[in-house]
Amino acid sequence: MANVEKLEAVLDYIRTHPEEHDQSVWADRGSCGTTLCFAGTAVVLSGYEILWDETTNDAYLCQRGPETGHIAEVAADELELSDVQANDLFLSADTFDDVERTVKDIINDEAS
Repeated sequence: MANVEKLEAVLDYIRTHPEEHDQSVWADRGSCGTTLCFAGTAVVLSGYEILWDETTNDAYLCQRGPETGHIAEVAADELELSDVQANDLFLSADTFDDVERTVKDIINDEAS
C-alpha cells in the first residue's frame, strides 16, 4: 500500500520548488543548479545522499549510511509503491502535471 503521506510531501516539495524539478533525469547538477525527478526528490527527502558521477554531473544511485541503491528502487521502497505505480510515476510521467495526476491516481486507488 502506497505511503500517501510521503507521496503528498514529495509533491508539495516539488510544487514549492519547481526550479529543482526535472522529470527527464534521476538527478542532474547542471550550470543552473541541481535538479531531481520525483524519485530523486523522494530519496533526498528520505535522508539519502545522491552519489554523483563527477564526469557527467548526473546520478542514478543514492546512499544512506551503508545502504546504496538505484534511485528508482529506493524511492519505490520509501514510497511503498508497487512496480506498476513506480513505473507510472517515475517513467511515464514527463511533466509536473503528469506527476501530479499520477500521484492523485495512486492516492485515489489506495482510498478505494
